[in-house]
Amino acid sequence: MARAGASVGAGDADAAASSVLGDATSAEDASLAGAPLDRLLLNAGIYGPAAQDVATASEAEIGHLFLSNAVAPLRLARALAPRLAGGRKRKA
Repeated sequence: MARAGASVGAGDADAAASSVLGDATSAEDASLAGAPLDRLLLNAGIYGPAAQDVATASEAEIGHLFLSNAVAPLRLARALAPRLAGGRKRKA
């Protein structure tokens, strides 16, 4: 599956935390050593409020759920996009 010289890495971070996104994804940069990326798979999600009912969940709980599941992955993709461009420029 992997070609010679290729590697696969994984990392995790709280992408909803502004500190992660504010400094160009420092957690990912540290775990991947700033290497160019050929592919990127983002998986985000939290369960949400215990009540699981929009009528009883607070606006803060719904906001956190939306930020974590929808907004944060898009911000992370945008922050890592320049590294994807670098991966496409490399020769196989």
